[in-house]
Amino acid sequence: MHNINKFHKISGNALSDFNFTESKFIISGAGGWIGTATLDLLNQKIPHLSERTYCFGSKKKDIHLLDGSVIKQNPLSEIKFLKSDENYVMFNFAFLTPDKLKKENLSNYLKINRDISKTLFREAKRLKIQNIATISSGSVYQKDSSLHSKVERNPYGVLKLEEENLFSSLAEKGSCVVIPRVFNISGPYLSNFDLYMLSSLIKQATLGKEIEIKSAYKVVRSFVSIAELISIILGIFNKEKGGKTFVFDTAGEAELEIGELALKVKKQLNSGAKIFRPELSKAKTEDRYIGNRQKYLTFLEKYNIPSISIDDQILCTYEYMKPFITGK
Repeated sequence: MHNINKFHKISGNALSDFNFTESKFIISGAGGWIGTATLDLLNQKIPHLSERTYCFGSKKKDIHLLDGSVIKQNPLSEIKFLKSDENYVMFNFAFLTPDKLKKENLSNYLKINRDISKTLFREAKRLKIQNIATISSGSVYQKDSSLHSKVERNPYGVLKLEEENLFSSLAEKGSCVVIPRVFNISGPYLSNFDLYMLSSLIKQATLGKEIEIKSAYKVVRSFVSIAELISIILGIFNKEKGGKTFVFDTAGEAELEIGELALKVKKQLNSGAKIFRPELSKAKTEDRYIGNRQKYLTFLEKYNIPSISIDDQILCTYEYMKPFITGK
């Protein structure tokens, strides 16, 4: 817990002026990875968080935070019962991710996600929310950095662009709209350790003496911490005027090939581990999924937010994962 909060915390001089105690927070998709991590960050700043936060998701459930706090999540349909004329801040993390296409046919997948976007857009207008963040994805880009346009080729990316356009129109009503296009992220509260590159490497290093990389071609990524991202969003809310939309990519200070990342995990967590990997193929081009850091870096500098190194991101993510992996 102590080691997690050393890195997983809101930062930046600009945030010292943010009025946490008078704002009320609406968080959709609160029970997911980024949503719960955001609740934890707010919980560190706001006494009695449950009294100032309204959480929504696919179903009613209790969200458990690291300090023992419990925040209740209600079905998204109940957002219509919120009273207007409050100082709301909205974080939207609600969306069916691409892996859900395995369970839903394309038609249902499109309808569910579009209904989520339209519901939150409609309620943001009704409640006249001044500060709104909706999380987009690096999946909006094609390999040549142009934007996807054909939904059958990339349903998730095209739906995210539709949501971006929908929420961007709220700036015409005077809202400050922040839209990070998230590529690779680290931090506590992730649930499927095997699904993500960083957590998979950490899990292998923690469990034994071998780290296996299955990729026979180069895979290049760059990670940012959830705490750093949320600090940027709050910094924009605090310092920028309404009536504008801020769209930017996430990108860390280091670009790492998966083999380099594995070496860093090994050095941090298990120096005796051996790394196994197939011989790299010369035929296949590298898998590169990295955003443009220019705007992101500008926000870090503008709001005096210290960049969290990949070494510290590894440690923070590991400290969260450790009890689940080792039982200690």
